Amino acid sequence: MKMTKEQAQKAREFLIHQARPLEAALYAYEFENGSREKVVEELNTFQNEDGGFGHGLEPDFRLSDSSPLATTVAFQVMSRISLDASHPMVEKGIRYFLQTYDEQKGCWMAVPEKVNDYPHAPWWHVSEEKNEGDWGNPTAEIIGYLHEYAELVPREFLEELTGRALDTLLSYPDKMDMHEILCFDRMAVRLADPPKETVYEKLKRCIPQVIGKSEKDWEEYSATPLTFIDSPKSPYLEVVDNSLIEKNLDYLINKQEDKGNWAPNWDWFGNYEEDWPKARDEWKGILTLNNLRILREFKRMR
Repeated sequence: MKMTKEQAQKAREFLIHQARPLEAALYAYEFENGSREKVVEELNTFQNEDGGFGHGLEPDFRLSDSSPLATTVAFQVMSRISLDASHPMVEKGIRYFLQTYDEQKGCWMAVPEKVNDYPHAPWWHVSEEKNEGDWGNPTAEIIGYLHEYAELVPREFLEELTGRALDTLLSYPDKMDMHEILCFDRMAVRLADPPKETVYEKLKRCIPQVIGKSEKDWEEYSATPLTFIDSPKSPYLEVVDNSLIEKNLDYLINKQEDKGNWAPNWDWFGNYEEDWPKARDEWKGILTLNNLRILREFKRMR
């Protein structure tokens, strides 16, 4: 099964006219030879004076102040459009990471306590009981960006962090939270060998433990094969049966809605009900763009 031209056109119309300007600019850049400067311009609206990012860049928390988690989302974009280390947006962002590292805990906390003062999904609520989270999310991902822009980072600090990340990962059981797996994957792709291969080998054991195997599983908020295998070049292709990947691709095409978008399969469970619709609409743009990337990579678009 392939996505029809009509489906692709509907997705385009949705992204251009209904998604956030950031996702619209990214779509134009990635699919229509659009302007990288336009992407930078839109991403800049989310950056604060301290160099970090906020203002709902991650739609599930509406905190205007900077957070390490929202800043990783920004670096996903900066990396995708290949901003180099001399760009002011990159320099400020890396400086924010270096200044917000928690020496005592040996990691970055995803969000500050102030997130509680803004509309947010219940899983982002900070409390004494729920303030530690998984070490790798977002710390491992941040370490990846520090490697990508290593010329801006003290060498000894980066070496120490990388060693801690490897030790932490290898101490985990093979069944991990899917978000933490994604963070370690984003670190791995930016490492050199041999640590890159060490991380990949561990994640190859973890991924089959967490992915759903049926459409019923995929209807819930859970990992699918395509959560980790987003192209035929994925290092994890060998650990998931190809027929399951193909089935997941068919499922993805069938889940496109009439307006051309894909929608989140989660909600805020009655929290901030007046704010969830806006976040949901923003997620539609993010998911639609990401799904088009996957379908293009697997040559599932006509």
